[in-house]
Amino acid sequence: MKIFYPYPEEFTLNKAREIQTIHTCHALARQGCEVVLGAARRPGLNEHAILDYFRLAPHPNLKFVFLPRYLHFTWDVVISFQTLFLHRLREYVRDAQRENRIDLIYTRHLKVAEFCLKSRFRLPLVFESHEVFSLGQVDSPLKFRRLFDQEQFVYSRVNGLVTISDHLKDYLRQHFPLRAPVLRASDGVALDLFSAPENTQADPNLIIYTGSLYGWKGVDTVIKAMRYLPEKRLLILGGTPREIAKKQRLAASWKVSDRCVFRGYVSRAELIRTLRQAAIGVLPNHREEISERFTSPLKLFEYMAAGKIIVASDLPSIREILDEEVAWLCPPASPKSLAEAIRATDRDPEAVKRKTEAARARVHDFSWDRRARTVLSFLEGIVCDYAAASTPQARAA
Repeated sequence: MKIFYPYPEEFTLNKAREIQTIHTCHALARQGCEVVLGAARRPGLNEHAILDYFRLAPHPNLKFVFLPRYLHFTWDVVISFQTLFLHRLREYVRDAQRENRIDLIYTRHLKVAEFCLKSRFRLPLVFESHEVFSLGQVDSPLKFRRLFDQEQFVYSRVNGLVTISDHLKDYLRQHFPLRAPVLRASDGVALDLFSAPENTQADPNLIIYTGSLYGWKGVDTVIKAMRYLPEKRLLILGGTPREIAKKQRLAASWKVSDRCVFRGYVSRAELIRTLRQAAIGVLPNHREEISERFTSPLKLFEYMAAGKIIVASDLPSIREILDEEVAWLCPPASPKSLAEAIRATDRDPEAVKRKTEAARARVHDFSWDRRARTVLSFLEGIVCDYAAASTPQARAA
């Protein structure tokens, strides 16, 4: 199967969606698909640099196409022209169609899905849904209407839909006119990257959080919990300088600054190395729609693969992966409850051993390769159905 995966952004090498996208495409290529990843061009960055950063070996089935979108005037002055990217995308797809180089378009970007559907490429399109955009932080009724109309258009016309959680799948079925088959496929992990060497000794007093610092991620909760954990230290990998400064002020106001270290975004190699040093991985998500029902956090699978003690908020989306057999779950947005769950791990070393081993066994169900096999089987069915519906007899009927 020949898949085109349009990704209308530059690879900045610090976003979770980049990790998810590159591993999805690479894993599909390893399953035998011919995959072309169409990303926005970034000066000085090529496919070898991207694969090397994410610690992935080049694969003959995975190709990159870089399409223009951004004009770089200086290092901090960049203008985006999404219309330019979409125009070049249309040219690429039409050329590839004429040469029989595409069987299916697969994307996780709503605007790209809408554009492809309106372009009438005569190709099946599968959309991978990670959230409901119209439920996000929409600052005006007009923007809400635009996003809702986009989602309704896409969900009513795609040939297939992949969601990263069962709760997201159920929500979309309840609120949008879905006509296509739907597959739930949680995010995954590169197991070989996160397994620790036998001689690695984790610091029992080091807690780690990796990822962005959006409010619903609950980083405020774990910072506040440090007041009740005087023997522990917290290491946070992720966040922009502005977000970090805000969290540092919070840590100062709770008098825990001396035990909270913020490193910002780090390379994948450093993240993997640092994750091995910590004993506890936290997932302190708050009770918001995206967090409660739609998320499938990459850090969760990485904690599991790395053998971390996992302390997480007790939310439906988290429970799709975790339960008391593999983690300590606690009420969201409660610093004292989070601190108590962390203290509970110190009191029961047998439970720590039992749960971390169970988590490492369970995470094998969530490797990128296993996910790719599931997705590929789904995509093959979509292509077959589309071909059957496109015959002269089917169109006449």
